Amino acid sequence: MGAEQNAMRPSSMQRATNFARGSLMGVTTDMLGAPVDLATTVMRPFGYDVERPIGSSDWIAEKLGFAPSGDAAKMGGRMLTGLLTPGGLAKGASLAASLLAAKLSPAARTAAELARAS
Repeated sequence: MGAEQNAMRPSSMQRATNFARGSLMGVTTDMLGAPVDLATTVMRPFGYDVERPIGSSDWIAEKLGFAPSGDAAKMGGRMLTGLLTPGGLAKGASLAASLLAAKLSPAARTAAELARAS
């Protein structure tokens, strides 16, 4: 059992590489896709439900081979660099606004859930 767990764990080098890939993704794709991500977030309460619209940060990442994988190190790098770029700040602010709206108004909960899904 111990050998199986060790075989499944990424090495330090793999984690560092994944963190660097996530950082690169945060600087490039998140910044380029910010306008589409923001527009999508604003339109979600009105029934817009396309998961990956053309031009969004996830769409760009997928086309460049940086598709989000759920890897913790990659997500950490993406989040860290996202805090340092205007696109990342705008994306975070739009998600925070939708969460705040959900707290203030029960009718806005659906909008916040849709924003989290994007």
